[in-house]
Amino acid sequence: MLNRFYNPETLSSQLNDEGHDFYILEEDGKLQGYAHCYPEADAMKLSKIYFYTKAKGKGFGQKLIMHCEQEALEKGYRKMILNVNRYNPAQHFYLKMGYLILEEMDIPLDVYWLNDYIMAKEL
Repeated sequence: MLNRFYNPETLSSQLNDEGHDFYILEEDGKLQGYAHCYPEADAMKLSKIYFYTKAKGKGFGQKLIMHCEQEALEKGYRKMILNVNRYNPAQHFYLKMGYLILEEMDIPLDVYWLNDYIMAKEL
């Protein structure tokens, strides 16, 4: 999975694509985390959101997601969507942020399966 989604060519392509947005969150000039969003159908998709372990529990996730949602609204999107693994505790965070589970989806990825929830929030 790392080789497919996080290789230099893929990341470079996304960083240079005007349709892909990367947002970073800093505190005291230090990177704490980032998010990656892009349009998918009639919604803005939250593709990635990551934080350093030490940054967790400080409200940064809420701030960054709210920023992504505001940016989506400014671009004319009225819905955010995301995939989260059904066994990832982050699903509870998304529920608290107002996201709803639309469906369960098992997505083949090489020899693995991504056991995801598809979640969405009307903005």
